[in-house]
Amino acid sequence: MGSKRLLIEGLVLLAFGLVGLADGLRLVIFKNPASVEDITGPGRYLVAVSLLLTIVGVLYLAMMRGNDEPAPSDREETRSVVWTVVVLGLYVLLIDLIGYFWATQIFFLLILQVVGLRLSLRMVLIGAAMGMGFYMVFIRLFGMSLPRGFFPF
Repeated sequence: MGSKRLLIEGLVLLAFGLVGLADGLRLVIFKNPASVEDITGPGRYLVAVSLLLTIVGVLYLAMMRGNDEPAPSDREETRSVVWTVVVLGLYVLLIDLIGYFWATQIFFLLILQVVGLRLSLRMVLIGAAMGMGFYMVFIRLFGMSLPRGFFPF
């Protein structure tokens, strides 16, 4: 039963990626002449995210194929899902209070714990690098406005 569920998860990832990819390409190819176009545009952004999701789906299915480990128990999965929702809820609350950058740092540290990684200096540095990377991409490169909170970044 566990391997069947993992197969379905991989196929769902792949399906969402392919549907998003098709819709993003539609937006890029058939542009609305009344819309304002910028470099990222809704189509290009959707193509990039969907392509990444498609790749993740393919990799997920490929990794699952060679994996003989039993699937986690329903109890473990439920616990993980509940903690993920709690951490995401905390992230949503903190993002307006302390700003995107610091809320993201806290989110990465907590979510790494949820997925079972030990907190170490390496994890702190990875969380900081990911938060700074997302900050640079979305704010500096794409010019998006994200909540600043009490801090200037």
